[in-house]
Amino acid sequence: MSSTGPATPRYVITMATLIFTIAFLVIGLPAGYALGWPWYATVPACLVAGAIVGAIAYKGWKSSQ
Repeated sequence: MSSTGPATPRYVITMATLIFTIAFLVIGLPAGYALGWPWYATVPACLVAGAIVGAIAYKGWKSSQ
């Protein structure tokens, strides 16, 4: 993608999902461990939450175009 060109939908959905997934992992893993959840419950929950919020962010971006 050119830095001066418009963002493509693929770029937006990839970056939104990646950013929110990392954020959920950074916040969710310590919180999950503090609650006594095992990693195999916390990590998939964070991945799913990141994908869902990334899709919501993409829909918001697309509707503003």
